[in-house]
Amino acid sequence: MIINSGKRIAKAGDTICIYEGPTRSAVIRLEFGGLYQCRFGIFQHEDFIDQPYGSKIYGRNKKGGERTKAFVHFCKLTAELWTELVPHRTQIIYASDISTIVSRLELRPGSVVVEAGTGSGSLSHSLARAVFPSGKVYTFEYHEERQKKAQQEFEEHGLSDVVVSAHRDVCTDGFEVENANALFLDVPSPWLAVEHAKKALCDGGMFASYSPCIEQVQRTCDQLRKHGFVRVETVETKLYDYKILHRHPVLLSGEYIDAKTGALVQSELRCG
Repeated sequence: MIINSGKRIAKAGDTICIYEGPTRSAVIRLEFGGLYQCRFGIFQHEDFIDQPYGSKIYGRNKKGGERTKAFVHFCKLTAELWTELVPHRTQIIYASDISTIVSRLELRPGSVVVEAGTGSGSLSHSLARAVFPSGKVYTFEYHEERQKKAQQEFEEHGLSDVVVSAHRDVCTDGFEVENANALFLDVPSPWLAVEHAKKALCDGGMFASYSPCIEQVQRTCDQLRKHGFVRVETVETKLYDYKILHRHPVLLSGEYIDAKTGALVQSELRCG
């Protein structure tokens, strides 16, 4: 669903986003006989099935009951919406950092990208969309239960042909992937995986890791230079919320958004 942009009608088995208002949305998987309950009433899954995405759906006062005047809208699940609504099994990476990561890894349709630290799968969905339709995302998670849950969500969201999920500690066991175009690490000790990353990447492959602490950044940069990576850079994405003050003359006021963020270490592998 996240990467099938041509689909316009909701079907049983689809995962959709229900929009209740600016401050509340929800993700459900449609199935015959299913119910969704919220402050606007009871919604049978059949009310959504075979309806165009973007439709307004009116609630019911009880299962099988009369329609009420209260309603919700529903839309396709996108990578950005999943990032906002994903159940947090771990701390996740948000859209501002995701856009930087995808850009600096130079991902495009057909790319092969490796991810270590699947976590809640927030970034994995955006990686899958970036390399679709002929690319692959190999994503590894050292926590077995988290990996199983993420794999289930990939299947439910229609990503099985693009995303390959596995339970593995890449810092000790490596990746068992070769000639990847890009590799991303979101693990506690990324410097321990740099040697394995070199084996997984092709010549000219892009490397990036995401770390909240400068000590992690320093140790990772040292290992990258030791193993022949070039163009080692560290960046941080900051968001500013600009507000226009309606005065004469018009003033523009900026305020930093204190969002959860970290430092992105980027490099390129050059062989020979």
